[in-house]
Amino acid sequence: MKLIQEIKADYNINDKRVYVTGMSNGAMMSYRLSCEPSSEIAAIATVASGMVYENCEPSEPVGVIHFHSYRDSNIPFFGGVGGGLSDHENIPIDTVRNMWAKYNECEIFTTIEQVNEGANLFSNFQCKDSTEVFYYVTLDGGHTWPGGKAPTPKGDAPKPLMQMK
Repeated sequence: MKLIQEIKADYNINDKRVYVTGMSNGAMMSYRLSCEPSSEIAAIATVASGMVYENCEPSEPVGVIHFHSYRDSNIPFFGGVGGGLSDHENIPIDTVRNMWAKYNECEIFTTIEQVNEGANLFSNFQCKDSTEVFYYVTLDGGHTWPGGKAPTPKGDAPKPLMQMK
């Protein structure tokens, strides 16, 4: 958080538009930072990650957009110990999504929309302070960036990221 404060002090930064993003361990860091005094962070964008921080108590709502694959073996979608460097227990991604819907006091829980033949969007709307919770889940891929090089041809992370409020 000190880095965010320093950047805000040195540059003309809109306090209401501070975003944090990351993939894998970087996304875990994004979740962790959003659990700190979240008045510093408007929204997070996470890819191929779970949430490992257990003491999350955001003081303000934080928008979330998360990208994951059902075939991610490092951070398994349905929870469990992942392969690769993960080697720790992961909670199911649906549990993470439900936690953020609760933190953000969302009134409409989980609508599901098929984005294309290989990706679904799980959304929570009417959340406190106009925040939203979006989880894009691809049917293919693995522990990769949606829209990047194979093996994840179906998703496209950059487009939804640019539409965040």
